[in-house]
Amino acid sequence: MKLEIWSNKVAIECDVNTELIIFTATVFLEFWKRRRAVLTYDWDLIDWEDEEISLVLTAVFAVVVYRLVAMEQFASFQWYFIKKYWQFATSGTGVCINFMIIMSLNVVYEKVAYLLTDLEHPRTDSEWENSFALKMFLFQFVNLNSSIFYIAFFLGR
Repeated sequence: MKLEIWSNKVAIECDVNTELIIFTATVFLEFWKRRRAVLTYDWDLIDWEDEEISLVLTAVFAVVVYRLVAMEQFASFQWYFIKKYWQFATSGTGVCINFMIIMSLNVVYEKVAYLLTDLEHPRTDSEWENSFALKMFLFQFVNLNSSIFYIAFFLGR
């Protein structure tokens, strides 16, 4: 069975099955948006993603600012060795600070992953472990590779 819809003097043939699929998909998406909003409110996660991303960007930005300030200070240092090798001193201290940031964020992300997994209320221990492992993997991937992405895409520009 086909329906003919006249719009602007052009006939568009629509299959009833197509209309049913479009209607079902629209209703499903609207109910999913509502369910997602309810869960976000119940778990108090309204601005959580923004906070996490801003924390990582702040850490990367802090290392960049540190390197700029350290470069200026090491270039005007009184000791001959540091004055001659100021680029090495700047990079070395920047790497140490970046390492401390990565290690501290690992501790923070582990606590956040634990908290989020508990908020999910998984039914079994296996579901809890799978959910926790996924969150830890994603957090550590972002945390450990943010420096590599910075070097690859932003440092050379």
